[in-house]
Amino acid sequence: MVLPTLVLGLVVAALAFFENRNLESWQSMTVYVVACLVIFFAWMVPLVRQLVAWVEVSTGRVVWRDGLFGQKRREVSWHEVSAVEFVRGRVTVFIHGQEPLVMRGLPKGKQLAREMQNLVRGSSVR
Repeated sequence: MVLPTLVLGLVVAALAFFENRNLESWQSMTVYVVACLVIFFAWMVPLVRQLVAWVEVSTGRVVWRDGLFGQKRREVSWHEVSAVEFVRGRVTVFIHGQEPLVMRGLPKGKQLAREMQNLVRGSSVR
């Protein structure tokens, strides 16, 4: 959320810059409409996307929920997991005989992937 927040700050700074200018009404309206569109697509959409996706990791399983009301839900036992990797902001959980579970946009994804790898190794030892 660093980049969207920087974009938000730049849009607010631009609005503050144009506030004290003598613009015609159509120019002023255009500035506000463009600012609203940029804020919506560059800040609001990523914010909602981050707030509606979450992962629950326990010693026995991983639960991934996504969607506005948790419509997409996938639960995987650690005994079914073959590997976990972190590539380009995505945590991928490989499952025996199923398609992998790909989790995007998680905060501290590297740390989460490392912890999940430790749990996979711990479950395979048993």
